[in-house]
Amino acid sequence: MARFLTKKTMGLLAATALLAAGCDDDGGGSAQEIQDAATIRDAAPADAAGGGGAGGVGGGGGSPDMAVASPDMAVASPDMAVGEPDMAVAEPDMGGLDPDAAPPPPPMGDVYGGRINTLSIAGDPANQGCRDLNGDGRADNSLALAAALANDGLQGAVNDGDLNLLPTAIGLAPPGANGQFDLALLTGNPGGAGYIVSMSSLNADGSPRVIFGDTSVAGGALSAGPGNFPVDIPVGGMDLALDITNATISGTAGIDANGFFINNGVITGIIPHDALVAALANTDFAFAAGLLPPDVNGTGNSVCLLFSSQGVTLEGFPVE
Repeated sequence: MARFLTKKTMGLLAATALLAAGCDDDGGGSAQEIQDAATIRDAAPADAAGGGGAGGVGGGGGSPDMAVASPDMAVASPDMAVGEPDMAVAEPDMGGLDPDAAPPPPPMGDVYGGRINTLSIAGDPANQGCRDLNGDGRADNSLALAAALANDGLQGAVNDGDLNLLPTAIGLAPPGANGQFDLALLTGNPGGAGYIVSMSSLNADGSPRVIFGDTSVAGGALSAGPGNFPVDIPVGGMDLALDITNATISGTAGIDANGFFINNGVITGIIPHDALVAALANTDFAFAAGLLPPDVNGTGNSVCLLFSSQGVTLEGFPVE
């Protein structure tokens, strides 16, 4: 293709020169002139590169080869093979700990213990801080009739050390007149420098079984509950198992040099009637069941207990 273009171009240039020469004379050329032009055309070199011919640029010769090689567009297929992942999980380093061992006890803040040193059934609920539990507008205590029969025995059990209820403040800082904390109701026995907490009042992780969370004291006024308060009270030589529900605790509280104390304390709540009858059946007061009809929704008996507690040292709690 390059050679064809070069000859043609040379021929045209020669013809143009002759025409121009002819135009200088009379507007036409002789036969000899035309013959010479043809001779020049046929004599044009096949490849003018480097020959300095008329078609070259700057004496460089023929037209450049504009052919561009086609790029290789072939793309290798990627290797999509995926190896099986290694799902093996290394055993965690337990630092020498036994993974089957019981979990450690939950962390606690300041802990101050107390012991109930006076306890009685309210005989006059209207004037002793009891609650209205059945919505009739009056303070309730269906056990008020039993107060005269049972109170001496209750206080005797406290004095003799047979009944050791240990109200314990968890997370309350001295002097304890204001703050939010957890109030635990523990049990125990005299020992050491104070009272040894019974393991039966603790869960497997060392936390209290009976606890009133978010208890508050403001200006010394205590407010705890509602919650559940199961307690065994010695009556007539037998333990009266009372499971008090919807229980609240009030009084005046604080922390002194001995521990956590509550003055003028009141515990109010509801005991399921069937449970109360069953509990009384095992005591000398089984006859009293017929004298204690349910007064809360036909299924429960209201209860109101009065108490006070003084600060004591606890041993075995918190669990370490």
